[in-house]
Amino acid sequence: MIDVSIIIVNYNTKELLKNCIESILEKTSDINYEVIVFDNLSTDDNYSFLKDYPNVKPILSKENLGFGRGNNKAVESATGKYLFFLNPDTILHNNAVKKFFDYFEANSQELGALGCYLSDEEGDVIHSFAEFKRVRKTMIGKYEKSIKRLLFLDVLRKKKQNKSYHKIDETKEVDYITGADLFMTKSLFEKIGGFDEEFFMYYEETEMQYRISKLGLKRVVINTPEIAHLEGQSFNNKPSNVRRKMYGVAETIYVRKVSGSFNGLVYKGLYIMNILIDTIIDLYRFRYTPKENLDYLFAVLKEKPI
Repeated sequence: MIDVSIIIVNYNTKELLKNCIESILEKTSDINYEVIVFDNLSTDDNYSFLKDYPNVKPILSKENLGFGRGNNKAVESATGKYLFFLNPDTILHNNAVKKFFDYFEANSQELGALGCYLSDEEGDVIHSFAEFKRVRKTMIGKYEKSIKRLLFLDVLRKKKQNKSYHKIDETKEVDYITGADLFMTKSLFEKIGGFDEEFFMYYEETEMQYRISKLGLKRVVINTPEIAHLEGQSFNNKPSNVRRKMYGVAETIYVRKVSGSFNGLVYKGLYIMNILIDTIIDLYRFRYTPKENLDYLFAVLKEKPI
């Protein structure tokens, strides 16, 4: 009987993945678990080393399915009562899996998903959860940012510390938990249909937890598991415009999914106008080339990131 299936979707993060798996094997005890690694056709090296680890089921995909589809495929091989979606650029510092399991077992009737306060390499708490996107506020923010870039006001802005990420000593109910450490029952995952496969990367965990919220189930972060997240490591060798396209496309899909087709179309139109404004600004700000901005625009327009 497997208590928890730990699912890791990997793409070109071989060394980080090794460290993640070793931390799982070292720290996890007093619970029956399996590790399923779904590799999205990585090109950085041979992943045959996965067979050397106990409790690890490697699945080597013949194509890059993205985050949501990769997780869905991995779940098909999962036998655990619970699913723990974990990024390959994470490190477990304590018996986090058991702590999630124990908390869920004690509060299962009201819970939809669990997460924890993630930390960086220095131990400072980083992005671990957030509120569902407020569509109007988000779009206003995009145009405000463009105006600041137009007038060079962004150069004068001082970076402010986000106090909402400070670790607290109590559990906290949130809108959604980041997909880097998402713990839930397999039965709920199957009931809601898993991750929406229209997303390639980004927003899929947000949209899924939006559906969970409609069932009246809580999403909660707890302070007992200790997990470090080395954010964005899989993009170190990718042009920034690739990540920008993925995020922009996912954002437009998300708005359409949760706000309806008409609102989604209006949002996309305003988004495209904003990209055109930024393209003109970049003629003298040189953040992105005209070609990169056009690639970005057409990606958002077609809702296809790659």
